Amino acid sequence: PVVSLIIGVDFGTSASGFAYCKLGGGDAPRVVTHERWPDQPVPYAKTRTAVLYQGSRLEAWGWSAWKRWGEMSEGVRRAGSYSYLESFKLLLAEGGEPVDTVCPLPPGLTATQVVTDFLSALRSYIVKVLRRSAAITLQPGRTVWCLTLPAMWSDAAKAANRAGLSHAQDPASLVLTLEPEAAMLSAALPSQAPNAGLFTVGVPAVLPGGNPSLLADGDVVLVLDCGGGTVDATLHRVRGSGERLKLEEAAVTRGLLAGGRCVDAAAWAFIRQAVGAAQWDKWKAHNPVEWLVLMGNWEAVKRSFGGVPSKTSILARMARSELRVVLPPGLVQAIGPMRLAELSPAVAGNIRTCITPEGLLVLPGQAVAAEIFGPVVDQIVALAWELLEEGAGLDNSCNKVLLAGGFASSPYLQRRVKEALDMQAVLTPREPGAAIVTGAVLFGRQPTRLSARRCRCSYGVGTSRPWTSEDAVSNAAFEGVFTRLVKRAELVAVGQVAKKKCAPVLRSQAAIMFTLYDTPSNEARYTGEPDMRQLAHIKLELPKDWASTVSDPEDYPLEVEVRFGATELSLVARDMKTGDAVATTITWFGDVE
Repeated sequence: PVVSLIIGVDFGTSASGFAYCKLGGGDAPRVVTHERWPDQPVPYAKTRTAVLYQGSRLEAWGWSAWKRWGEMSEGVRRAGSYSYLESFKLLLAEGGEPVDTVCPLPPGLTATQVVTDFLSALRSYIVKVLRRSAAITLQPGRTVWCLTLPAMWSDAAKAANRAGLSHAQDPASLVLTLEPEAAMLSAALPSQAPNAGLFTVGVPAVLPGGNPSLLADGDVVLVLDCGGGTVDATLHRVRGSGERLKLEEAAVTRGLLAGGRCVDAAAWAFIRQAVGAAQWDKWKAHNPVEWLVLMGNWEAVKRSFGGVPSKTSILARMARSELRVVLPPGLVQAIGPMRLAELSPAVAGNIRTCITPEGLLVLPGQAVAAEIFGPVVDQIVALAWELLEEGAGLDNSCNKVLLAGGFASSPYLQRRVKEALDMQAVLTPREPGAAIVTGAVLFGRQPTRLSARRCRCSYGVGTSRPWTSEDAVSNAAFEGVFTRLVKRAELVAVGQVAKKKCAPVLRSQAAIMFTLYDTPSNEARYTGEPDMRQLAHIKLELPKDWASTVSDPEDYPLEVEVRFGATELSLVARDMKTGDAVATTITWFGDVE
C-alpha cells in the first residue's frame, strides 16, 4: 500500500507533542502541528508530559493530569491513592542523578510501564483528533509513525519508548530518528514546515516570522538540541538545496543529561539552602500542589534570565539580571519569622538572596549565573567543543550553530553559546520546542534526506581462525575473533553494504551461526573484549551434502553482509553456492526488530 499519512511524535521530558502530514491529493505536502490540548492554559504545540495514577491505573495524562491533581484536596489524594508524576522520562536514563518526579512511582509500576502508559494514551488521543478534526482514519500499511529519541538513550530506554507507540497489527509502521536530526531537517526545509523561520541570535530578523532560510549548500552545522532533560549534539553537512537537499553527518552524535530540568534541580538546591533545608523539606513533603505552583513560577522567570556580559558595569549587572520568584504562602509560612528576618532586603543587601515582605524571593544575577545556570551550560559548551574538534579532524569545520529544543529559548544559553563558539551564525527556530516534532514528520516522509551517518561504533561479526601465539598473550577473553566490517566514525551512505567472505570450519557443521557485534573501540580484536555487545544472531542452514561438494571446507563459499538503511541495519548471511539466505534487521540505534 502507498503511504498516505506521516505522524511525528516528540516525547519530551517536560512536554510532548505531535504533527502530521497528508500525502497525495494533488496539494503540496505540508506539516500540520497540533496546538490545542485538553486543559491547556494557552495554545502551544505540546502538552505537559505528566500522568495521574489512582493506584496503578492511569487516570489522566498531559495538562489534564496537572489540573486534576491541583484541584484535589489532600484527603482525596490520600484516600484514593493518587500519584502525580512528571519528568519520568529521565528514569530511563542510565547513570543519571536521582529524578524528582513529584510523587514516587506507584507500587508495582516501573518507569518503562509509565512511559508506555503515557505514549499509549498519546497515541489514542492522536487517532481520535485526526479522525474528529481532520477526517483522517488511520489505515494499516498506509500510515508511518516517526518517534524522536535522544542520542544518548540506551537500548532499553529506546525499546521502552517504542512500546507505547508500536501497534500489533502494523509494527513496521514505526520508525525512529534522533531529536537533533529532526531539528536540522525542520530548519533545512522551511517550505514544508510551519513556523520554521530561523532567527540569528543577536541579529534582528528581516521578516517578523524569521528568515525563511539561513542554511546553504556546503554549510556544516552544529545542532544543539537542548530539551528539558537531555542535550544532544550532531554535526551535519548540507548538500544541495530545495528538493535535492541532503544532510550528511559530519561527526559522531553524542549527548548528555544537561537540559532545562538540570537547571531547575540546581535552582531548588540553591533555594533549599537559602531558606533552610529542614523548612524546605517539610513544606515540600506536605504541599505537593504548592510545589507545582512554585515550579510554574520558576519556569516563568527562568525563561527571562540572560545574565549580562562581563563588560557591563557591576551595578547594571545586578539590576538587570536578578530573578524574582513568587513563593507560595505555605512556603513563606514554613520558613518562619526568624529566617525571614535574616533574609529581609535590609539585612541581605543587594548581593545576597533575600525575601521581600510580599513573598518575593530575589535571586542575585551573579549567583543565578554562577550556581544555577552556569554549571549546566558549561557542560553543553564542552559537549559542543568535543563535537567541533572531532568534525575538524574529519575535514568538517563548522560554520553555523542551530539551537533547538525548549531550553534553546533561554537567552542565557544563547548568549553563552554565541560567546563561547564564535561561529559565523548561531540560529534558533521561531519555535524551538516545536521544531523537533515538525522534523520528525519530514524524516518519516523522506528518511533518505539524511543521506549518510557516522557509525556510533565499530560493527563486525564473530568468526573463527586457528589459535596463534599472539592470541595466547592477549589479555582479552578469547571467545572468538571480531571481524570488523565498519569503523567507529566511518561515514556510511544509506544503502551502503559491507561484506565479508567466509566458510565453514568443520565438515560436520550442519549450520553456521552469525552474530553481529558492536564496540566503541576501533582496535578491538576479540568478541570477549570489554564493551563488546551482541546485537543480533542469524542461523544459516547448510545443505546436507555440502561437504561432499568441496575438497576443503574453506572452499565452500559463504558471505555475510551488513546493509545500512535510513533507519535500520540489515544482517544477511548467504550461501553463495545455493543462493539460500537468512536475514534480520536492527535499528541504527541498537534494538532488534
